[in-house]
Amino acid sequence: MMTSPATTSPANTRERVALGLFVLLVLAGAGGFFAVAEQAVEYEPWIDPLPENAVSKGYWSFKDTEGGWGIPGYADWWMERSPPRGDGPIISDRRHASKQPEEDRLGLEDYGYTQMHGLSRAFDPARAAGVRIEPTYDPLTPGRLGGASMVFINLVSGDNPGFRHSEVLALESFVRHGGGLVLITDHTNCYFSAEMLQPLQDAFGFDVVPATACELPPHTLSPKSRAWARMTVPGEHVTGQGVEVLGWMNGGIVRPRQGSGFVPVMSSSASGWEDRMDPYRKPDSAGFTGSLSQEDGESGGPHPVVIAGDYGQGRIVVLADQNAWGSTLVGYEDNAQMFTNALSWTTGQAMALELRGPESVTTVSGPKSLCTSAANYGFRTLQVQLQRLSEHHLKPEFCTLNRPVRSKSVMILPEADHADLESILDGAERALVLVDLEHADHLALLGLEQAQERDTLGPGSSLSWQGFAVQTDHKVMQEAGEDPLVSKPVALALGDYQVLAVNDQNVPVLVSLMRGQTHVLLLLDAQLLSNHVLGGERDDPTRELSREIQDGKAPGVNQAQRESGYRLAWRLSDWLFQ
Repeated sequence: MMTSPATTSPANTRERVALGLFVLLVLAGAGGFFAVAEQAVEYEPWIDPLPENAVSKGYWSFKDTEGGWGIPGYADWWMERSPPRGDGPIISDRRHASKQPEEDRLGLEDYGYTQMHGLSRAFDPARAAGVRIEPTYDPLTPGRLGGASMVFINLVSGDNPGFRHSEVLALESFVRHGGGLVLITDHTNCYFSAEMLQPLQDAFGFDVVPATACELPPHTLSPKSRAWARMTVPGEHVTGQGVEVLGWMNGGIVRPRQGSGFVPVMSSSASGWEDRMDPYRKPDSAGFTGSLSQEDGESGGPHPVVIAGDYGQGRIVVLADQNAWGSTLVGYEDNAQMFTNALSWTTGQAMALELRGPESVTTVSGPKSLCTSAANYGFRTLQVQLQRLSEHHLKPEFCTLNRPVRSKSVMILPEADHADLESILDGAERALVLVDLEHADHLALLGLEQAQERDTLGPGSSLSWQGFAVQTDHKVMQEAGEDPLVSKPVALALGDYQVLAVNDQNVPVLVSLMRGQTHVLLLLDAQLLSNHVLGGERDDPTRELSREIQDGKAPGVNQAQRESGYRLAWRLSDWLFQ
């Protein structure tokens, strides 16, 4: 964790002087009696006994959440002299929340957690609008918050300091005087986050429920998942404008308290439930999860997962999933729109966002192999590679099941059945279309036919390139040649196309054709880009896996095939961004 500089800033010095003067004024006004300070309420730990594994990793300071003193009226006195400003900066709290910094992007060879789920892309609309984002590593004080437009607090965790009572008073006064607050929570008290947020929950009137927002198909991101979900129940708050579906990656539930100004913005469906963290599914972790199946006492949905509300003259949005806004999920459906709406509404500054617009690359998915499906048959790892190239080429990347698409570059997954798929292709300049033996319907869309003798052919064991030498600056790439890659492509009847790659049985695996004004690359064996071949999303493709491969989990091929699959994925993905 980063620490604050040893030097004292001029703003901190001015605030200390002001605090001293304030105390003297209070003493003088009280006729010489001592000023009365408030101490925070003490909170009892939720978990008893504390999980030894979590404590050993430093998740302990949540016990100090009650620490600190505050002088009544000081924060208000300061805010009246330096009120929040609509054109002020966003203050990013790095003292209590150090995961997923807002400047972290997903580089070509980044496989760490913070890069995979960094928030830089989520903040791009704010930067484009000229809004400054200023991180702070020191305690939150009225002096630091005065003149800002909003405070952003990502998921807090127990290995960081707890909130001082004076910090809660400063935040409360800042929002009440017109400031904004965007707060990210998560599932089941992970990293003791819900416990650490108790003072803010009490101050503003909401509850972080110690549960995971679980769903059943078709409201999940994969048929087998329960916590990787699609949130589909919108409220009527302005921050939900343009938002119909959110991708949720093991996120939580946040509930308004009675009488508060909060209302649900997005909720889970009626078929979902709140999956409590007791009993623990992983007792050796601080990322607490429950059984992921509905037990007695776990209430059914809908459950709010995003709430928003006015507080005094200010505005607050609480988002209950830290990964939903990170590099690899913010491009899914309406996630980027939701985060941009939250920033715009709480700061009062208009921020533009073009979802799946002409300059972007969009993947059109299907209900089974969604871009975010972690199953072997899914394309989650391919989607992460697209996001890497998105950051590299400075072009936005999106994924959708059935939302509007105007992108000039699109990728169509095998089972995609978008209501407007033909017009999406007609409007694109480049399209990568994937088919397999189970989903060959896209051939007819491209005016092609499947050859009848396909069943007599066995799988090929290598891939030989006939052309198409697009390269990307990545260590997994090499000159186009013969790759050891087992393939079983759909056999094409003769047609007006160019063969770019064949297997060792001389069966086309990749072909190129024109559909009107659209240049189409057709991959005839979609499984070559599936998680089964590419492996897990955080696995470096150039390194042998040291972990034991679990049953049903990617990868299911040897290292040589895996690297060959990556070369294919990178060539085709890079072509989309050209």
